[in-house]
Amino acid sequence: ENFRHLVVWERALDLCMTLYEYSISFHEWEHSDIDQMLKMHCIDCINKIAIGNSQKETSERISYFYEAKNDLTKVQCLLELSNNLGLFKNAEKNYISDKIESTYSPLQNLISALENPKKKGEK
Repeated sequence: ENFRHLVVWERALDLCMTLYEYSISFHEWEHSDIDQMLKMHCIDCINKIAIGNSQKETSERISYFYEAKNDLTKVQCLLELSNNLGLFKNAEKNYISDKIESTYSPLQNLISALENPKKKGEK
């Protein structure tokens, strides 16, 4: 199946684009490692959603989606660190946090739907 139709993938891509946009201001060499890790974990999240969607086995799909969730958590932790170091303004941090949450929720819903599939005729 094509991963591009997944709402969660679209939101993760939007999150990644936002991080790239905001991290352009990271010019100081000592913060480049934080910048790289933010981008890496965000890109990893996008990739794991796409790869997970392509898996035939439900258990494999779930595994990749959990890994994507872990990457989102890493992005959130790095965002907090970046904010504490003064790399993001509070408004920017809050905006990005909202994007993380808007990605996390449908990802968790997708995992839950795969772990607890409804049987035919069940509401």
